[in-house]
Amino acid sequence: MTKRKIDFVILAYDEAENIDAMVQRTVSAFEAIGVTDFRLIFVENGSADNSVELLNAHSKRDPRITALSLSRNFGPQGAIHAGLSVANAEYVCIMDGDQQDPPEDAAQMYLRAQEKSADVVYAVREKREEKALRKAGFKTFYRVWKAFSNVEVPLDAGEFSVMRMSVVKAILSSPEVHRFNRGLRSWAGFKQVAYTHHRPNRVAGEQKFNIIKDTVLGLQAVLSFSLLPIRLVFFAGLILAGLSFIILVINAIAISLFHLGMPALFNFLPPGIKTLNLISLLFDGALLIGLGVIGEYVGRIYEQTKGRPTFIIKDFIGGSTDERSE
Repeated sequence: MTKRKIDFVILAYDEAENIDAMVQRTVSAFEAIGVTDFRLIFVENGSADNSVELLNAHSKRDPRITALSLSRNFGPQGAIHAGLSVANAEYVCIMDGDQQDPPEDAAQMYLRAQEKSADVVYAVREKREEKALRKAGFKTFYRVWKAFSNVEVPLDAGEFSVMRMSVVKAILSSPEVHRFNRGLRSWAGFKQVAYTHHRPNRVAGEQKFNIIKDTVLGLQAVLSFSLLPIRLVFFAGLILAGLSFIILVINAIAISLFHLGMPALFNFLPPGIKTLNLISLLFDGALLIGLGVIGEYVGRIYEQTKGRPTFIIKDFIGGSTDERSE
């Protein structure tokens, strides 16, 4: 059986206001370049709106429109994992369902993958319509992640991408619970090329992410692809221990000189409870930060050993039985 040309994994959490437009734009964009053999896989991620009803209606009108309804919200990474697990085409495209990943760009990325014989074409956000603070946060995150990561990661490239099925299988081969798909995409290797685009603002509905969720996702990215934080704790401990030893030696020398009649260095460390408290707070703070970093890694090991799935599919919407078992 010949595989479809492309499957789309489209994240949809309370995106009822965007579903109709996403379907229409994606179908039109790919039919315009002569691609009609595709499947849209919406991942309904525990929505509280009427997304399920809308997706059911679309699937009845067009069998190429399908969806996975998850039992609850498993976050964007769980939703991506769910969609990739049922995709089975020559290429797979990951898109947000809020129209910020333009389907017209997805069509151009698909064409570029073929022109360049690329295994991955990822979208680089040359310009994005976001609040200034959020844009600055994203720029900072990508540069910090790149500095810490033990794999080569592209700057300003999100989940929006077109990948060959071989890359998807490589990503799915990783059993980790704390998944970060764009990092796994880089980790997988293969031939990857960039596609620069303008990321528009959300067309309808409300932004689902906030600064706390963005920070947690950024922390997950760094901890998933680097041991540098825990190594920095080790080196910080060495530096603090070294400084303490130097201060102790100098103070001992100063006391010895004082007893020999040379009091000039005796007040190297100013006397008083306040100074001791400040030094104690400095070392206690460094210790707690170190324990926190170690705790994050230990916690991830704990979560991994439990072996819980990253998603639970409650229902399939549309598609044949064969497609559901792919």
